Amino acid sequence: MTETGDLRHRSREGIGKELRLFRIGLLGWVVVYVAVVIGYAYWSGRKDQIERLQAIDQRLYIAALSLKHMLSDDFHDRAVDAEAISFAEEMKNRKEINSFANETQFTYLYTLAEKDGLFYFSAPTVTEEEARQQRRWYFLPYEDVPEAFRKAFAEGTPQFVEYTDQWGNFRSIALPQTSPGGRRYLSCADYDISYVKGLLRRSHIEAVVIAGLFILLTLPLVLLYRGMYRTHAAGLSAVNEMLSENQRILAQEVAGRTVELEIANQRLKAEITDQKKLESKVHHQNQQLEALHGISLGLIRRLKVDDLLQDIIRQASDLGGTAHTWIYLYDPESEELELKFGRGFYEDKTGYRMKPGQGLTGKVFSTGAPLQIEDYKNWEGRDPNRAFDALSTILGIPLVSGKRRLGVIGLSVLEDGARLDESVIAVMHHFADLAAIAIDNAFLHTELEQELQRRKELEAERMEMEKRLFQAQKNEAIGTLAGGIAHNFNNLLMGIQGRASLMALETEISAQQRHIQAIEEHIQSAAGLTQQLLGYARGGKYEVRPLDLNDLVSSTAVMFGHTRKELRIHTRNQPGPIVVDADRSQMEQVLLNLLVNAWQAMPGGGDLYLQTSTVALDDSICQCYRIRPGSYAEVSVTDTGIGIDEANLEKIFDPFFTTKEETQRTGLGLASADGIVRNHGGIITVTSKVGKGSTFSFYLPLSENDVRRPEDETNELLGGPETILVVDDEEWIREVAAAMLKKLGYEVIEAAGGKEAVDIVAEKGGSIDLVVLDMIMPGMDGGEAFDRIRDNRPHLPVLLSSGYAVDGQAKTILNRGCDGFLQKPYRISVLSQKIRAVLERRRDTPN
Repeated sequence: MTETGDLRHRSREGIGKELRLFRIGLLGWVVVYVAVVIGYAYWSGRKDQIERLQAIDQRLYIAALSLKHMLSDDFHDRAVDAEAISFAEEMKNRKEINSFANETQFTYLYTLAEKDGLFYFSAPTVTEEEARQQRRWYFLPYEDVPEAFRKAFAEGTPQFVEYTDQWGNFRSIALPQTSPGGRRYLSCADYDISYVKGLLRRSHIEAVVIAGLFILLTLPLVLLYRGMYRTHAAGLSAVNEMLSENQRILAQEVAGRTVELEIANQRLKAEITDQKKLESKVHHQNQQLEALHGISLGLIRRLKVDDLLQDIIRQASDLGGTAHTWIYLYDPESEELELKFGRGFYEDKTGYRMKPGQGLTGKVFSTGAPLQIEDYKNWEGRDPNRAFDALSTILGIPLVSGKRRLGVIGLSVLEDGARLDESVIAVMHHFADLAAIAIDNAFLHTELEQELQRRKELEAERMEMEKRLFQAQKNEAIGTLAGGIAHNFNNLLMGIQGRASLMALETEISAQQRHIQAIEEHIQSAAGLTQQLLGYARGGKYEVRPLDLNDLVSSTAVMFGHTRKELRIHTRNQPGPIVVDADRSQMEQVLLNLLVNAWQAMPGGGDLYLQTSTVALDDSICQCYRIRPGSYAEVSVTDTGIGIDEANLEKIFDPFFTTKEETQRTGLGLASADGIVRNHGGIITVTSKVGKGSTFSFYLPLSENDVRRPEDETNELLGGPETILVVDDEEWIREVAAAMLKKLGYEVIEAAGGKEAVDIVAEKGGSIDLVVLDMIMPGMDGGEAFDRIRDNRPHLPVLLSSGYAVDGQAKTILNRGCDGFLQKPYRISVLSQKIRAVLERRRDTPN
């Protein structure tokens, strides 16, 4: 009994000690539990708050970025002026922005534009009623701009900010944007985060409540357990050993059974895993087959190459189960493979090129066989570009349509040790075949469109060239007729001019002198008209010298501006002289014709712009206008007048065509300008739009000669005792020329044609000092007569005279050694000075 009592006593002491330890442990456990619950609640709430704020920041960024696409590109360039935004545009933008804000649960969507140092709402989210009450929609003042927003505007970096006002807690983003006009503005979005802020507080409260409830619930149990523990402590100690033994035996049996159950569970798990893998594989294969069917239909419908390639890359990524896909296409011109499109790792490497046989892609293209490398960074045949060393596994499959290799498509994996499943590889082979056919079809469609467009352009070019050729032929035919008329008219004027000059010398009566002077002025006006006809007929240049177009334009602009005060003339000349070989008087006529035409197009006044420059005209332009390619001087005359419609634009250079009243125009101004410019080896063009004005531009070949100032012309009469042979088939011209020469003191011999002149020179050549030779004569013309005269008398001076200009046949005669040119009709003063100059020059030149 004593041993039993001791045993019980020791048992009670042990149980008491265990009870005390139990109390301490229980208290400690409760404290730890409460701390853990509260800490976990705070951490979980804080984590949830951060995750929610991050998600909100992403949504804010997307919303601010999307806001840019809801407004027109030039919106913020116009938004600074509220009147530049129409009400209809306001309503359209309001509906789109409010609808987007409602769908995405954003409180405010707006942009901020800066003007004069202040920020303004340029697209606020307000109601239509608020917009009408404010009488304007955009450009509402915003004075309290957060400092973060000012920083975003100044530095051009996105900024997030939180603020609290009477409506709640908000989180905002300021995303800097730049308009095409160069104006910086902020795309902003506000999101109410009041409920997010409340998450953490609710987590704290919940943790405290849970901990309190737990303590309240567990306290009675603890007290009850303590009493029961004391009551049964004695009995428990007696059966402890028996229980321990039973537990030991039971533990052995349970351990054995547990081992058997674990083995059975492992087998069952393996069977379930295999079954799931098989079901997943079958399901994945079905998905791949359905995807291939849909892809084949979708790819065939895409005919634009870029759209097709993007779709192929997207489908390949979905089928391969990887975000890193790429496609190379072969460029036959450079004989290189170019990375056309890529996703994931390859997205920023578009445009990268490599040679066939280089790297995995080049090897796949060269061999025409697919290739998979599972340790790419250590593969000896990898691309030398170190940017691709981050890749782990790469699969490349050739794109082949028929016998034509188009390129390579492939998949990549970045994770070390990861591999592509065999089913993926098999599906990608079929997909590559479909993609190659679709790409080939797209290429054929693009080539067909380009061929059709090229044919349209060639047809339009052919029609334009036929039109210009027809116009040139028409102008050439009319020009030939106009040249003949001008030549005959000049011959008639020659007779009248000569008679008037003689009358002026033979009379001293002032009244008759006035009439004679008036007759000569009318003759000069008529001669000016024949110059216009010859100019249109491209009948030649009168006196070709190196001419600075800058000087001509400046002086003509000043002179014209003095007579047209209602015009504002602006001159912009290219620095330095722009020299061409041209007749100054004809170029002045061209420029004045264009200036007068511009003035008449602006009856109420306006701006007139004159500009000079040098340009290079290529073969395509020169072939249309039948001129030589090379460097040309350009002179343009631009007005701000009424413009020219298309119907009149085609006939603007036709002779006698005019849209003015008969009292205002003869219709020869632009026609003669066109003829003069063409005769100088250039072209003249016009562009116009009704109500917007016109621009006339003429182009002349540049000269390498230096500009020389022409000698001043005088009316002094110079005579002499020499003998002159006058050759002309028109009797009245011979008669009046002989009379003027005799008045100057010369001996005169007349010849009615070229053959008679040659005979006279052969018979009396030693006594003849100079020959005045007409160019156009029946039988033997002036050119043949000149050659025969020079064969007989090589040093006899010959002065060529014609109603045509100095170019063409006259120029060839002058190039063969003729001593000068006399343009009909000529005054007696011009005749005397020309003859004297030739005779003095011959006298000073040794034979």
